[in-house]
Amino acid sequence: MYMRLLYVKVRTEAKPLIRQFYEERVMSPLQDVAGCRFAGLIQSPHCPEELVSMTLWDTREQADAFRRSDMFRDIMTEVERYLAESDEWNVQLSDDLVLQVAAAPDAPVIKSYALSSQSDIRESMATAGPQMFLRLVSMRVAQGKTKEFREIYETQVIPELHQTRGCRCACLLVDQGRDDELLSVTLWDSRQDAEDYERSGRFAANLARVQPALSRLYHWKMALEKGGGRRLKTSEDVQVESYTMVTGRRLR
Repeated sequence: MYMRLLYVKVRTEAKPLIRQFYEERVMSPLQDVAGCRFAGLIQSPHCPEELVSMTLWDTREQADAFRRSDMFRDIMTEVERYLAESDEWNVQLSDDLVLQVAAAPDAPVIKSYALSSQSDIRESMATAGPQMFLRLVSMRVAQGKTKEFREIYETQVIPELHQTRGCRCACLLVDQGRDDELLSVTLWDSRQDAEDYERSGRFAANLARVQPALSRLYHWKMALEKGGGRRLKTSEDVQVESYTMVTGRRLR
């Protein structure tokens, strides 16, 4: 199984329109695209302008073929009218040498992942209710520690999560851009269940289980924080992102 995430930031006034656009111009056409098993739109509760299109595929080759297709290019052209302006500006000269300056839309970001462990994520997402909540935890592992991390996650973390109230599914994915970055995806019946899990200390306990396999920079940071009592931020921190489901559909 292969997952592709496409991150966009939309204008505030476009938020009421984006669900209909996604259902009509993304999910419906994807029903006829070979290999696409699920499509859903998720939204950050902390920043409602941040949306992510999540698609699940049989293979990377099928996902890549869709990205190269005219259908994908047409969708991306149409979605531009909903995108928020970025902090960057386009500057160019017109044919009559007049300087033109305009705000550029915030460009979509695409990330790709291969499913590392056995999971029923497609079925769980397809049958979840409208209050479904997702947690994406990105972690950087030390060189040569990927196999150790996966074994700990699959034999210790997943069983613990399956016993946690409200957790419908847990799986581990490998970033296709760099094999030392792993993504833990958990699906929850509600935001309350996910937040109860974090407040209970179970998330901290699961993080402690995999900590021996995390990057050296992360260990250095934790040692400094423990010794100095100050919070530090590095490029290899564990990143936790949360999303609610706007709309989603199992396609086949």
